[in-house]
Amino acid sequence: MVSSEYFRRQATICLRLAATIDNRRAAATLVTMADDFIAKAKLIDEIEQIQSNGRTDRAAGKND
Repeated sequence: MVSSEYFRRQATICLRLAATIDNRRAAATLVTMADDFIAKAKLIDEIEQIQSNGRTDRAAGKND
């Protein structure tokens, strides 16, 4: 599974590229891509947090 940090690095790359090009349309596309990468990173973080909580609950003997 790809880590959330990978997506954050990709977002950073997109934003840096967007800041260096003169083509506004391409820059806007790169910013949108960066937003998408950040959203994916947040989703992975949320999934990992839920999975971690589930392991903690099971280890503590909690069953729903």
